[in-house]
Order: sequence, then structure tokens, then C-alpha cells
Amino acid sequence: MSKILEFPIERIKSKRVREELEKLREDLKETYEKMEHAYELLSTMEDHIETIEISYNRKLVEYASDVGIEELSIEDFEYASNIVVTSTPEGTIIFNMEGVDSEVVFEPEKE
Repeated sequence: MSKILEFPIERIKSKRVREELEKLREDLKETYEKMEHAYELLSTMEDHIETIEISYNRKLVEYASDVGIEELSIEDFEYASNIVVTSTPEGTIIFNMEGVDSEVVFEPEKE
């Protein structure tokens, strides 16, 4: 009688799964490192934007103080971060700019 040797399927499967786990772990590590780098870049960009916004707001206040807030265009306000808009229950919209002592008031049209 001859002895039949069983093929070690379970051991081969376990080895394959282990290799897949190691590959996935490396992929995750690399991806997390890239994400951390992206967050660092985003933080740097946010700091840069904040610096530019401060300069923009100062120049806009300077200009509005010279010509009046009502002379500013919509485009002038696009990137301004020092704008305060309030409204009343009657529909009046009041537009203020921090650092400027005037306001623009938009009254609802009367029918």
C-alpha cells in the first residue's frame, strides 16, 4: 500500500491571505501618509489665504472710506471677509463693512 500525501491547501491559502494583508497594510500606510501631506498643504494654503484676505480687507476698507461703501461693486465684495449683512422682518437688508462707518440699506420695493 502506498501512502497518499495531502496537498497543503490550507497552508497555501493562509500564506496568500497573509501576503494580501501585508500588501493592503502597506497601501493603507502610504495612503495615510499622502493624506497627512495633503492636510499639511491645505493648512499652509489656508494660512496664505488668510494673509491675503487681511490685506484685501484693509485695502477695501481704505477704498470704501475714500469713496463710500455705496460706490463699491459686487465684485469688490466677492472675496471680502469683513462684511456683515442683516435683514429686518420687513425685508430691509442692511449691508455693513467692518472698519467703515457707513452702511448700505436696501429697502424692499413697494407694490
